[in-house]
Amino acid sequence: MDAQLSIVIGFRDWGLDRLKTSLGSHRRKCPDAEIVLVDFGSQDGAPVEALARSLSVKYLRREGPVWSRSRALNDGIDAASNPIVVITDADIIFTADVYEQCIRQIEADANAFAVVQCWDLPPELHVDDTVAASDQTLAQHATIRPRWGVGGCSAFRKSAWQHMGGLDNRMLAWGGEDTDFFNRLRRSGLRPAWLEGERTRIYHIYHPPTRTIAGGADYLVINRNIVKNDASVYRNLVPLEGYVPSARTSDAVDVVIVTKNRAAYLEACLRSVAAQTVAPASVIVVDDGSEDNTAEIAGRGHGFDLHYIKLPGVGTWRSRNIGTSLATAKFVCVMDDGDLMLPGRIADHLSVIESDTDISYGGWINFDQAARSLDLVPGKSVDGNPLRSGGQVIAHGATMFSTQLLRDFPYTTALRGDADLDLMGRMVLAGAKARHTGTFVLLRRLHQGAMATDDPNRERAARTRSALHNLHLPERRIAELTAGARAAKRALPASPDMRLIRDIIGFAPPEAIEVTVPRRIDALLPLLASAEWMDRFPIIEQAGKPSDPVRFVSQATETAESLKPAEDLARAHGMAHRVVVQGTPVQPRGDRPIRWSVRPGHSRLLFRGIESGKIGEVRAKLAARSKWRLYPVVLPTAPGGTELALVTGLIRDARVPGALRKARAWVKTPVERLAGTR
Repeated sequence: MDAQLSIVIGFRDWGLDRLKTSLGSHRRKCPDAEIVLVDFGSQDGAPVEALARSLSVKYLRREGPVWSRSRALNDGIDAASNPIVVITDADIIFTADVYEQCIRQIEADANAFAVVQCWDLPPELHVDDTVAASDQTLAQHATIRPRWGVGGCSAFRKSAWQHMGGLDNRMLAWGGEDTDFFNRLRRSGLRPAWLEGERTRIYHIYHPPTRTIAGGADYLVINRNIVKNDASVYRNLVPLEGYVPSARTSDAVDVVIVTKNRAAYLEACLRSVAAQTVAPASVIVVDDGSEDNTAEIAGRGHGFDLHYIKLPGVGTWRSRNIGTSLATAKFVCVMDDGDLMLPGRIADHLSVIESDTDISYGGWINFDQAARSLDLVPGKSVDGNPLRSGGQVIAHGATMFSTQLLRDFPYTTALRGDADLDLMGRMVLAGAKARHTGTFVLLRRLHQGAMATDDPNRERAARTRSALHNLHLPERRIAELTAGARAAKRALPASPDMRLIRDIIGFAPPEAIEVTVPRRIDALLPLLASAEWMDRFPIIEQAGKPSDPVRFVSQATETAESLKPAEDLARAHGMAHRVVVQGTPVQPRGDRPIRWSVRPGHSRLLFRGIESGKIGEVRAKLAARSKWRLYPVVLPTAPGGTELALVTGLIRDARVPGALRKARAWVKTPVERLAGTR
């Protein structure tokens, strides 16, 4: 029975005598068990390795500037050969029955993991005395720890560790990693089984405190924050700098793709799955009666486990039901064959899964390759039924579902269209919990033949949608539905990496560089006078108070390389800068040189043609004689030139005639009225 067990211990200069006692005790009391020792950066690993070899212990050496019990145990569990794993420390010894009881408990209940409370041995019981001490002697001297906790010994199936992604690699030093892992095991659906009794104990060998790691107190604060505030189940979804664990495949997610006569699109779709930072357990391709080379595309090696099913043309919804019925993972992503996963999609979905989460969804980007157009749709984060919040809340292809939920609520095959909308409505009304990833997860292709863009019976699909709204929302009226859409909290995912998107689909929306500089005219003028600067940043956008910084925005471009000189220029001047997607925030409209917001009944005054050396003088003169807020701007002029100007804050229209007369008397520069420019 012991041959099914692997004992994993992390170590780093914690005392060779205690390590020898602990390893020797395990080897004597459980001779058939595999013991894995991870030496995580000891100063001298040679004696540690020699000790391990002498006791037939599997020795792993890992380098790390900072001790991390989580990472050490993860590396050891990854190297373990047996289905049941016990994690413990180098200063812990077990009674003989602990090993067998752990195995029995886990074998008897597939949904259980075993935990043993720790007892402390006193200082007078020297480490050498514990070697020959009987279990009865140890019990007589030991005292149970006053704070009940889960450290010291936990036993679980290795598959459970793999499913959740292991102990959290963000946690450094030690403290809290056991509790966090215990909580996540419970959130994943497992039940803790506490092993008690005098014959089933673990004992901590006394030693002086060793918490002398530099920065240890800060690490403990970080660990406690993770334990307290991170309720997710799945971890280690993003590689950490300086620590490269094994390549990650999650057995928690399957992908189902339904396709028909779109082999070229399917090939690109499968490539996007292969590029995931966390790979799915398997991909199920359901071919609904293709007559092209779909089978050949599916049969090629894609770097993951792929199952291909050919059907005689039974329809999209029935094909999806068949695909999801074959899924074995806990969650499933159902994709259209033309869509493309962004590389972090599966990791993003898993990162927000908590104990009560049934649905994880993210933002999506509609793209039309023929028209070279992109539309970023972040989705909405909604409490309750997303159907109550109008459109663009959640996209079926950008969603990961609980597999059991899809089996409980299959697609309605009798519907001509919107079976996915019907599915979502039934799920959420039944109490399913959905969480937004906070990211964009999908490139959603718009093309002829896609259900989103080409329904041969649009009128019938529209009637279906209307009927579904009435079915799911009997108490709602159209006005209430519209109000719900306005009130819904719009999700704000992090901006997608447009250069990555350009690499995937061959184009991306224009980008510009936005640079922020302090509002100081004397520091601003040398930059404005620089021809190179003006070429790169011909527009200033001003918003907010006069004390706010000024934002320069470069011309937009679709060529990433052309932004580099602008970025280098901003970096050389030590200025904060960022990429702005979808063009520049300030653009000419018609014959207007700039676009300023003007409320009804208000206007602005624009002072043009100011010499670069006199803009400070003009601004000071106007500020001394009026209460206007004055913002410096650079206006584009034909052909491709620029000029300096000042623009005022809002002025009531009734006061504009007098303001214009005063302005022309105070300064010798053209003055225009800006009103209703947008």
